[in-house]
Amino acid sequence: MKQLHIIEPKLKNMQGHYVRYALEISLAAIKEGFEPICWINTESTWKIKSVLRKNGIKVEPIFNDNGLFVKKIKTCNWLWTAFQYCYSLNLIRKRSGKNDKIITFSGNIENFLGPLISSILYPKIPPLIFQFMLWETVEMKTRLNLQHFMIYRVTELVARRCLIASNIRIISQTETLAEYIQKRIGIKAPVAPMIVDWNSIQQTHGSTRKNMNVIGYIGNIRPEKGFHLLAGGLLEFGKECKNFSAIIQVNPVNSEYFKHVSPLISKLKKGHRIKLIEGLLSENEYADLLNTIDIIILPYDPHKYSLHRSSGIFTESIGLGKVAVAHKNTWMGYIIDRYQVGVTFSEYSSTSLSIALKQVLSEYETLKYNSNRLRNEWIQKNQPDYFFSKFILANN
Repeated sequence: MKQLHIIEPKLKNMQGHYVRYALEISLAAIKEGFEPICWINTESTWKIKSVLRKNGIKVEPIFNDNGLFVKKIKTCNWLWTAFQYCYSLNLIRKRSGKNDKIITFSGNIENFLGPLISSILYPKIPPLIFQFMLWETVEMKTRLNLQHFMIYRVTELVARRCLIASNIRIISQTETLAEYIQKRIGIKAPVAPMIVDWNSIQQTHGSTRKNMNVIGYIGNIRPEKGFHLLAGGLLEFGKECKNFSAIIQVNPVNSEYFKHVSPLISKLKKGHRIKLIEGLLSENEYADLLNTIDIIILPYDPHKYSLHRSSGIFTESIGLGKVAVAHKNTWMGYIIDRYQVGVTFSEYSSTSLSIALKQVLSEYETLKYNSNRLRNEWIQKNQPDYFFSKFILANN
């Protein structure tokens, strides 16, 4: 039986969208007669393994973040990841057939070196689809030094020389990232859709008409997601506007940053129209919250998200006909301005966000109409079956 190998070192817990991507593309593979196999992190929780196996997906825990010297020597992170990619791809090569496929979703320049080396060492590995979700992570930007810069350059040079003749096909998550990849390594990276299980998040029961718009924030409390901006902007906005309510998820993952925003959280708790939901959300809780919200705020830092980095929460929100607010120089802002489905702000400040919230309320009916008009096209494009047929079956 032909196999689809999904290589995902970031699959550790149920946070984020990586589990959903792996699950949905695996189910699409099963429909096409493939046996899906997920190569994941050894630190992955039992819940991830249970969810995958329950859906007929074989699990191979292989990636380990605590390898030799990794904790002591930060530069080894890159080399250790490259070694593990080579090791897993060699195992796949030994057991694969001619019709097998390989894909990795959470790609960036840091974990691209392993597949490149493997394409040289093992030229007969099955076709590999490498999706760039972003070029570099937030952590990579903060620790960039001469050693990392050299590895960047080595990876780029190897890519320029080897990609054309190799069986690696790269794809990107956004148009702007595709342009940047072509500029850096001279290779076209077709834009792939997001993979969304719309059935799991679309509201099945009738929606109730609210007498005021519900503004919402969903996600972890991290510096790059701009929770400080959200809290400050919402508090400032609430002093002047009364015809709204807000639901904010409070899920701290960065203890130092959480201490910084704790005073703001205390102020939010005192807001009469602001409800805080603490901790992780289950899939059903997430879907319910997403359907309840009318206006989704994504106050992400443009220097860390930029025009290259996409958002699963934003993608799902647009597919549900929501109106969005984001910084102009992010991918979310690019989509908002392109389709007129929300409001963007230029200055990264609480005051600018507050002004954007006032504008989105005043123009809500028009923006909501535009979002609903885009909705069907957006859903059809961001489907796992469409992704599989266009980017995996077509990759020969």
